[in-house]
Amino acid sequence: MNKTTLCFILVLAVSCLCHAGDDNQQHWAATSFSFRLNDNWEMKIKEDFRFRNGEHFEQHNEILFTYKGFSDMLDLGLGFRQVHQEDSSHEWQRENRPYVELSIKKEVWGLKCSDRNRLEFRDFENKKDVFRYRNRLKLASTKNLFDLPLRPYIADEIYIQEESGYNRNRIYAGVVWDVNKTLDIDFFFIHQKDKTTHGRDDVFITGFETIFSF
Repeated sequence: MNKTTLCFILVLAVSCLCHAGDDNQQHWAATSFSFRLNDNWEMKIKEDFRFRNGEHFEQHNEILFTYKGFSDMLDLGLGFRQVHQEDSSHEWQRENRPYVELSIKKEVWGLKCSDRNRLEFRDFENKKDVFRYRNRLKLASTKNLFDLPLRPYIADEIYIQEESGYNRNRIYAGVVWDVNKTLDIDFFFIHQKDKTTHGRDDVFITGFETIFSF
């Protein structure tokens, strides 16, 4: 079962990379710091830089508090993200995004399975505010890949927004490099489909996140 899953992850990653020559590309670079405050609470601070099609820029700043005191299978989070996005006219737009999330976790057949449910309130600067629901299902290997400190994963995330409905889907393929007990580096590829007035747009995203845990 583990070998089959790993092969599927590798095939998915290769097939995604074959499409990466498309003009609709993004490149992400993020750094996050996680702190265990006590036995039940964890805090995460994250800064994320995103480059769209080589000419537009986004900056995301986020803080998340997670309560882990219910059980090993259940996490409750309360967070806030601020987004500064460069639009097509190269003007800067701000979005404030408070959110609450509930994650269900379980280990099955050597895989870490998680179901993250997030409800966001999107407070825009120059357009109507909306609520958005996101659901992400993720499978991550608990075994090292090829006896190296590499743990592959796949995920699928859907977006359902007030008024526009189901308008986005993301498929993730990635690998986490366990550098040491404090530092991990997550390399990933995302195939994103967005609903537009003319159908659906494909967006191909490559990126990495440097993760510090204390």
